[in-house]
Amino acid sequence: MQRKNTQVYIVHLWKETANGEAWRGRIQNVRTGQTRIASNLDELANLFRRYFQEEAKPHPKTEKGLK
Repeated sequence: MQRKNTQVYIVHLWKETANGEAWRGRIQNVRTGQTRIASNLDELANLFRRYFQEEAKPHPKTEKGLK
């Protein structure tokens, strides 16, 4: 059973070693299909914060979704 305030995200993390070691990430909101890219773990955490702040705002129903 899914609750009204439940959000689902897909998070993809990978480690790049070409220019030293750095973690990269991508986060996608399954409901909207919106995807954002992060060049480090701090940026990824900031993306989560932004998503949560956006979800706190009222939003119209959308037909978009996972792409």
